[in-house]
Amino acid sequence: MAGAYRPGEGRPDPRHRQGARPGRPHRRQALPDARPAGPRPRPLRRTARRAGVPVVFVDPACTSQQCCECGHIDKKNRASQALFTCRKCGVVAHADRNASHNIAHKGVAVWTAGRESRVPATP
Repeated sequence: MAGAYRPGEGRPDPRHRQGARPGRPHRRQALPDARPAGPRPRPLRRTARRAGVPVVFVDPACTSQQCCECGHIDKKNRASQALFTCRKCGVVAHADRNASHNIAHKGVAVWTAGRESRVPATP
């Protein structure tokens, strides 16, 4: 019977596959890349350019601690990893959704500021 072992007979080490060289463990699935998990600007810009979509980069600082309704920033606003509760206005939201709204608001502000002329009007 295949796969059955007699008492006293040692089971093979599951880390070694049958027929592998001795001392070499079975190759496991590929490990994830060691690259940092964050936005990759070059591919993002390239994809956006091909699609005709403008890209605006914003500073993500404090977006997870800032309320998207009233703008109040406090470390205690993050009740947990997934829950956001504003200490000022009482808004309760999913933390990632709140942060994404804040990043979107910052993006709109940067986009609008970039479109406004900084040159004084000539008389």
